Amino acid sequence: MTPTSTKICCSEQVSLRVDKYATVSYKTCRYSVPDHLVGEFVTAKIMSNQVEFYYQNLNVATHPRNYGRFQWVVKIDHYLTTFKRKPGALAGSLALASSGYLKQLYERYFTGANREFIELLSYCQKHGISEGKIQQAVARLKASHVKEITVEQLLALLGNKQVHFEPLPPSQITRLAKSQLVQLSALIQ
Repeated sequence: MTPTSTKICCSEQVSLRVDKYATVSYKTCRYSVPDHLVGEFVTAKIMSNQVEFYYQNLNVATHPRNYGRFQWVVKIDHYLTTFKRKPGALAGSLALASSGYLKQLYERYFTGANREFIELLSYCQKHGISEGKIQQAVARLKASHVKEITVEQLLALLGNKQVHFEPLPPSQITRLAKSQLVQLSALIQ
């Protein structure tokens, strides 16, 4: 019999209502949850280093715990449904302002192209693409000296999966090439 590890976690659990800003207030700080939960009750599991939010026993958000006063801890992913309906709200939103690199990316390449930028964010959320992967894709585009970085270019890079093929031995390559030449010759005649 193998021993099983037991993890003991000290936490406080409270039920809180999601306000109209898609945030939950706990001890003067506000934490975002997905915007479709506005008006619903979520269960907050508060630990010393993080806060987890559950809706119908599913984890819907996890944030680092903030001990400041009157702080907002938000993730831009939580507001994508709202931004799809109201793309003009993106530019001045707290969610974009607090997103670090994504704010810089928006301001540098996508100002005024809110719908396209929201499409990029939605794609990344759906496929679990991290901010780091977006940065790598932008760096690749910059290195290729493109005149303008577009969502289509980023989606093309982010959507490509790195596939590694085992190289064929030279004798097999030669054999396959000769076979193809014979087939092509038969077509021409």
